Amino acid sequence: MQEQMSGFDIRRICSEFNEFLGSHCKKSYQPHHEQIVLRIKPRDKPQIDIVIVRGKRIYASRRDRLVPRQPSPFAMILRKYLANARLISVNQHNFDRVIVFGFEGKIGSMKLIVECFRNGNVILIDENDTIIQPLTHSKYQDRILKKGMKYKFPPSQTDPFKLDIGSIKEILEQSDKQLARTLAGKANLGNRYANALCLSSGLNPDMIASEVSKDKKNLNNLFKSLEKALDELSGNASVNKSWIWLKNSDLDTPIPELPEGSTIKERDDYYEKYATEITPVKNIVDEDIIHHEFQYIWQAIDSWKGRFDCSAYQRREQEKLEKGNDGRPLELEEDKLKR
Repeated sequence: MQEQMSGFDIRRICSEFNEFLGSHCKKSYQPHHEQIVLRIKPRDKPQIDIVIVRGKRIYASRRDRLVPRQPSPFAMILRKYLANARLISVNQHNFDRVIVFGFEGKIGSMKLIVECFRNGNVILIDENDTIIQPLTHSKYQDRILKKGMKYKFPPSQTDPFKLDIGSIKEILEQSDKQLARTLAGKANLGNRYANALCLSSGLNPDMIASEVSKDKKNLNNLFKSLEKALDELSGNASVNKSWIWLKNSDLDTPIPELPEGSTIKERDDYYEKYATEITPVKNIVDEDIIHHEFQYIWQAIDSWKGRFDCSAYQRREQEKLEKGNDGRPLELEEDKLKR
């Protein structure tokens, strides 16, 4: 799977999470330093976990998972401020890989901000945008993520929803790079969507971007493909679906069908072996590649990565066993003798 979610994925996740508005936050866990789990209780539905894997993905899951008996300091902070707080909003900041959860509780209004870029971060802020606690303290050129500091969003990237054919042409004219690289960076589409849009427009992703800007037909085809993708992305989450693309590393062996009535383990094994990509936008899916449909993108992510993420606590405990009292990896007897 792509290491990080794109702005497209974040937009769809936020749309789907809006179905959880009105839910109450029951518990917060940190099974691993890389993972935060918020357990929420939607109205008239079973409780569900919002799983945040730092810098990689965020999704919902109803899997059984082991959690630490003793909560971490950050989990304790979340429990203190979000205990029984009501989820009142879920929004993407511009088209950036940033999700803002709004909560209302006894203590007042709070926001939990999930930054899904670089190494990722989770920041709890109060109604005045003052940082209550970040998961990790970070210092950047233009902002500091530290307790007591005013939270500042990262510099915003281009919002593809605000692009017209004129601005697309201008972006391409000013670039000396390939078409896909230009769209990925300057138009904020990300590598996989930039490449997919090129191919769906009948254009070679390796073409020089400035050359494409000179051809009116190619420019129109590119803009139409972008409009279709954005129209599908902005549609009703309960109507639009998401897809897992499947590929087999053994090109000589066809991918078997997933039998109906498969067990959870069988499905986990299947997607772990064959899944390569997830998208909430079907019109850029290569129809020649086998793909499975899901009602929600969070279900697709959970089907693929849920089992691995459920083992976070066990992995943390195993890492502890492999380290000494000073936190360093234990030296094997063979390595001692060699040294």
